[in-house]
Amino acid sequence: MNEKSVDYRFKVLYAVAMIMVVCSHCYGGGVSVLLNDWFPYMGHHLALFAFGSGYFYKDSSENNSIRYIGKKIKTLIIPLYIYTIIYGLFVHIMRTKGFTIGGPFNFHNVVLAPLNDGHQFVYTTGGWFVVPLFLVEVYTVFVRKIVHKISKNVPEIVFLLISVVLGLVGNTLACNGFTFDWWVVLIRMLYFLPFYSFGIFYNRVLEKYDKLPSFWYFTILFIIRGAIIYYYGTNIAYIPSWCRDFTEGPVMPMIIGLLGIALWMRISTVMEPVLGKSKWINLIADNTYSIMMNQFLGFMFVKTLFAGLSKYAHIFQDFDWTSYKSDISWYFKPRSLEYSLIIYVVAGIAVSIIIQKIIDFVKARCCKLIKREVKI
Repeated sequence: MNEKSVDYRFKVLYAVAMIMVVCSHCYGGGVSVLLNDWFPYMGHHLALFAFGSGYFYKDSSENNSIRYIGKKIKTLIIPLYIYTIIYGLFVHIMRTKGFTIGGPFNFHNVVLAPLNDGHQFVYTTGGWFVVPLFLVEVYTVFVRKIVHKISKNVPEIVFLLISVVLGLVGNTLACNGFTFDWWVVLIRMLYFLPFYSFGIFYNRVLEKYDKLPSFWYFTILFIIRGAIIYYYGTNIAYIPSWCRDFTEGPVMPMIIGLLGIALWMRISTVMEPVLGKSKWINLIADNTYSIMMNQFLGFMFVKTLFAGLSKYAHIFQDFDWTSYKSDISWYFKPRSLEYSLIIYVVAGIAVSIIIQKIIDFVKARCCKLIKREVKI
């Protein structure tokens, strides 16, 4: 890719969103520098990815929608199933070692659960996001293709309003308890749809008007967020994996997500000249899929190190072996220090990137061998 075609604002945005996701999976990660006190991660971290994906949507995808969907299956769904099988076997093997984390390796958990659950083998928990994002992209390319065949001059605001209405329908279903079985697939998809559509709308319509000085921009955002906190008496956020906590109605989850997008899009724009080309930022931004899928293995790697030190070096004698083998959400913290959770965040990201680098190396080697054989 030509360096000029890279929008480094989104490198920063994706990296920050990914760090938020990892931190949210280990009780904040021992850091509070990402404005979590005012804008809790859970309310917008995945909405940022949906927004970014929408921002880069191209109308050319509609010229061959089947090919576009095939590409998405190749890059999103097939890797999801590969990771599901690998971690399913890993969980099965670990059961022989006394671990009870994760469900049984069976047809339901391997074939069906990745679509309407994503938590069945625990280690792949971050992968639940893949299917709703895929469905949003399929919906978008088909709807826009159909509408554009009727008229090429449909305003972007029409597509956005349709998505908002559908998003409200999905959130209403969630508010009314339709958060089980295959309903989950629908409500997850409809939850993300407005954020994806807003990415398209921002790129094509709104961005050219986004010129308010940052001081006033951030002031307005904090005033709005402060008003929401005051009105509800608490700093509300939502867990989109199940959409079961939409207790303030169908509108507020959308508002919270959009506020988070507005905040971090501007922060990413401001920080892009400083961080946009950082190799560390780009490492995270370019490996988000692997981090989604492998972060929990990184967490377990740290726990296993502590387990080894407890067993063989006779330190950390308060290490909880039962929780280690049965509860993925348990984290050993030396001297109960919350700050030590940062170790898990770093490991979750680092292990995931290493895994992806190994995969890339193997794929490159295989491609070279295949090309060599073809030439022979």
